[in-house]
Amino acid sequence: MKLFLCLILISIVIPLTVNSQRCGRNEILNSCGGRCELNCGDPESKPCPLVCDPPKCTCATGYRRDLTTGRCVKPAKCPTRPTPPKRCGENEILDQCGGQCELKCGDPENKPCPSACFPPECTCARGFRRDTVTGRCVRPAACTLTPRPTTTQKPQKCGKNEIYTTCSSACEPTCGVEDKVCPAKCGPPKCECLSGYRRNPKNGQCVTQSQCPITGNSLACGINEVSVQCPPRCEPTCNNLNTSCPAVCGKPGCVCASGYVRAPISGECIKMSECFPSTSPGCQKNEIFTTCSTPCEPTCKDPNPTCVRRCDEPKCQCSVGYVRNTKTGDCILQSECSTSQPDTKKCQNNEIFVTCSTLCEPSCDNRNPICVKRCGEPKCQCLSGFYRNTNNGRCVDGRRCPLHKKK
Repeated sequence: MKLFLCLILISIVIPLTVNSQRCGRNEILNSCGGRCELNCGDPESKPCPLVCDPPKCTCATGYRRDLTTGRCVKPAKCPTRPTPPKRCGENEILDQCGGQCELKCGDPENKPCPSACFPPECTCARGFRRDTVTGRCVRPAACTLTPRPTTTQKPQKCGKNEIYTTCSSACEPTCGVEDKVCPAKCGPPKCECLSGYRRNPKNGQCVTQSQCPITGNSLACGINEVSVQCPPRCEPTCNNLNTSCPAVCGKPGCVCASGYVRAPISGECIKMSECFPSTSPGCQKNEIFTTCSTPCEPTCKDPNPTCVRRCDEPKCQCSVGYVRNTKTGDCILQSECSTSQPDTKKCQNNEIFVTCSTLCEPSCDNRNPICVKRCGEPKCQCLSGFYRNTNNGRCVDGRRCPLHKKK
């Protein structure tokens, strides 16, 4: 009990201690630390990482940190000349965010650059590169080609389907390995597989995805399926033939063969032509069969329903321009909709007409059926407290249900 009380006191005292931290003049307590604080000389658009550090006092809005005094002052009172690291040389400029993004001889034009500011530093001006041999900023054509052939000179020859790059990837596509998000940083210069090819780990060669060796249980695939090392992340189905999918490999496994798609209900691979029957199965007048039905079909009561965009089960729905008459279940023009109440005269004793019928009406045989919560067709159903007698189809009181002899 004492330990429990101690923990409660600690949980109360610590936040009070943090919140009671006193900040200086023109400062506020920032609960995410001071990484994004603006110093004198920083640009207004200084990059800021989306991470939280321990709470820290930072300059209030409209103030900058004077690094010479450590105080928060208005920008107009900042030192007129922030102390530069040094005088910049020929073809150099003072970069307020440091030299992390400076291009050196041999670097690609799209060299990855961190979105963060570092101490000011002299860097090469636009159109110039840092010559790592002389240390000067020169035009790309004037870069020194030696003495490091591993960074500035191409090897004598790359293998088939390979290309030499000075900024190699840390995640080269490989047979049998699922593609992943790769850090945007340069690896050592080397030969890599051309775009569309993958490294075969068995012989080191670059091959197409279809040429990758099959591993694992390649014979375990079903009818009209094939085993592949680089399947699409989003396999096409009857309900989604033209899905938008990232061009990366999924986990090696079985997929539908060319010309086949995955059936949403059975999970089998069928021809695309089999997804859409030539005739609408069992559809009535003014109806059309769709494999991607809407869960919110327009009705006389709600001709323009607000609905989520998703595919429901394949079924018959009203054609465009028609709405569902919940009284009769027919598809009619909206102008033909009636405002009268449902006709209950057609229902029998102890019945009521409902527009959203249950798919599992309680009966004498099964008074508490397990059922999905979904609307069935408009029809007459037993009143609450009555059950369907399956012998004669009538709704009766539970006490009048026929007795079933035990076998």
